[in-house]
Formats: sequence, structure tokens, C-alpha cells
Amino acid sequence: MVTALALLVHSMAAYALARMHFRGRGIAFAAVIATLLISLPVILVPLFLVVRTLGMVDTYAGLIVPGVFNAFGIFLLRQFYLGVPRELEDAAQLDGCGHGAPTGTWCCR
Repeated sequence: MVTALALLVHSMAAYALARMHFRGRGIAFAAVIATLLISLPVILVPLFLVVRTLGMVDTYAGLIVPGVFNAFGIFLLRQFYLGVPRELEDAAQLDGCGHGAPTGTWCCR
């Protein structure tokens, strides 16, 4: 369940960073990369404090929610989306697909 939820969240963020053009895209990607530079022991105590504040200690949500948001998954999927030719996305849009539909067809075929 955690993997499926993480894949959903990471793929949406990575697709936005790779294919959509918006102001601050470079800064957002730099922030994602900057979180990779912070080591795990530095993150553990603040992460526990957030989980405790939200009342998720000793629950499944306390295990699932922190594991879903990971910068490495966003980076890895962004690099995958940059490797997919833009012509595939253009062809999907000509067929009437929106932003999310080409992603499903790339991964499933």
C-alpha cells in the first residue's frame, strides 16, 4: 500500500517537474534535490515530532505517511519522464488524452 501511494504521489510531482512549464519549476526541483543532501539522522527527530503532533504515534498512518514523501522517488521518475520523447505526449494529446493519461500509457505498455 505504501509503495502504490508513494508511486502515485511521486509520479504526479515528477510529471509536473518534467513536462509542465510554470514559474518556479527550477526552484522546486532544486528544493527536492536539496532534501536529498540532508542525512537521515538529522530528519528523524523532527519527523517524529511532526508525527506526534498529528497524533499518529502507534498507528499505521504514522508508519505510512512519512514513508510516502521521498525526494529520491520524485528525482528518479522525473529523469524517466525526461527520457520519454515529447512526441508521444503530443500524439496522446491529439488522441484526446489529458495530462495524466499519457503517463499511464507509457508505464503500462
